[in-house]
Amino acid sequence: MKKHEAVAFFNLINHLHEQTSVIITTNKSPQQWAEMLDDEVLATALLDVSTPPTPCFLPFQ
Repeated sequence: MKKHEAVAFFNLINHLHEQTSVIITTNKSPQQWAEMLDDEVLATALLDVSTPPTPCFLPFQ
């Protein structure tokens, strides 16, 4: 994937993330995403935006 395509893909996902729910299915590992996008920082940011936060559970008292 060319750099400008990877940036456009990130911008699309980032924009959609702010507007609606987005489901992405993949059989690629995070390392393969970095290779595919040819940018480890962009891949990390994309996966960060597209991964829901870990819920915080409080123990019962």
